[in-house]
Amino acid sequence: MKQLFLILLILCFSSHPCFAGRQAKTRVKKGNLLYNQDEFKEALKEYTEALRDSPDSDIVNFNTGAAFYKIEDYQKAISHFEKSLLSENQSLEQKASYNIGNTKFKYGINKEEVNLPEAINLLEQALHHYQRALELEPEDEDVEYNYEFVKNELERLEEKLKQQQQQRQTQEEKQEQQNEEVEGQQQEAQRQQIGQGQTKEEAAKKMEDQEQPQAQQSEQDIEKEKQIESATLQEEGDKEKQLSEQVTEVEQSKDEISKQEALMLLESYRQEEEPKGLYKEKIPTRGLPEVLKDW
Repeated sequence: MKQLFLILLILCFSSHPCFAGRQAKTRVKKGNLLYNQDEFKEALKEYTEALRDSPDSDIVNFNTGAAFYKIEDYQKAISHFEKSLLSENQSLEQKASYNIGNTKFKYGINKEEVNLPEAINLLEQALHHYQRALELEPEDEDVEYNYEFVKNELERLEEKLKQQQQQRQTQEEKQEQQNEEVEGQQQEAQRQQIGQGQTKEEAAKKMEDQEQPQAQQSEQDIEKEKQIESATLQEEGDKEKQLSEQVTEVEQSKDEISKQEALMLLESYRQEEEPKGLYKEKIPTRGLPEVLKDW
C-alpha cells in the first residue's frame, strides 16, 4: 500500500508543470555546458529532451537551433530559430533574427552549385532577417557587417545566374542553327539526287566530251608531260634529301645539349605551367550563434 502511494505521489509531481519546467531548465543547463565544450551533438540530445517538457519555449528552441547550426543542419536550425522569434523578449527576437540570417546564408551557399535560383532566394531572405535585427538593435556592428557581406554575395550569385542564362540561350540558338543547316543539307542532297536522275543522258554525253580531247592528245604533248613529271620528281627527291640532312643535324645538336641546359629548359617549362591565380576563401560571417546561459 505504501509503495502504491509513493508511485502515485511521484506521478503527480512529474506531471506538474513546474516540475516539468525544472526538468527542462536542468536539461538546458547541461546542454549549455556540453555546447561550450564543442560537444554539439551531445548538447543537442539534452536540448531535445528539454523540448519534450517545454516544446514552445523560446529559449530551448533558440539553443536547439544553435546546436543544429553548429552541426551544419541548417534546415532544422532555421525551424527552431523561427519558433524563438515568437518570444516577447525583444533581445531574444533580435538574436534569433540575426541567427536566421546567418543560417539562411550558409544554407544558400551550400546550394549554389546544385540550385542557384534557390540559393539566391535564401540569401534574399537572409538580408530580410538582418534588416529586422537592425530594426531591433541599430548599433549591432556584426549585423551590419554580415548584411553588407551577404549583399555582395547575392550580387555575385545574381550575376552568375545571368551568365548561365545567357550561355544557355546561346547554346540553344547554336543548336537551332545547326539543326537548320543539317536540314538544308538534307534538302540539297535530295534535290541533287532528283536532278541527277533527270539528266542521266546529259551526264553521259558530258563525260564523252571530256574523254575525247584526251584521246586526241598528241604524242609530243605526252612526252613533254613526262619530262616535266621527271623533273618534278627529281626536285622533290633533292628536297627530301636536304630535309633528311637537316633533321640529322638537329638530332645531333640535340644530343650535344648539356645536362645544365636541359635542366634550364625543364625549369622554364615548369614555370610556365604554374597557375596564374589561386582561389580565395570566402570570408566567414562574424558572430556565430551562441546559446543562452539561463532561463
